[in-house]
Amino acid sequence: MQPKPGTTTGEALTMEKLAEEEGWASVAVVTNRPHARRVRTNFEQCTELDTIVIPVDDVDIARVPIHVARELAGYIKFWINSPC
Repeated sequence: MQPKPGTTTGEALTMEKLAEEEGWASVAVVTNRPHARRVRTNFEQCTELDTIVIPVDDVDIARVPIHVARELAGYIKFWINSPC
């Protein structure tokens, strides 16, 4: 899958197109735990798919501040740009 644009929203939109082509009504998305909530938001806002987000449990505690900053920036970008 080559999402366009290469963002979480692009992945959601590309997955919806693929699901439509394949006749899928639902998908499971595997991602890292810090990213799971934003993935869920993108799929809920940008697709009609029933989506299950499966977070990978392993989180490097030393990188938590980086994850928090990245996810916060991603949410701000998502809500400002209204990409869907």
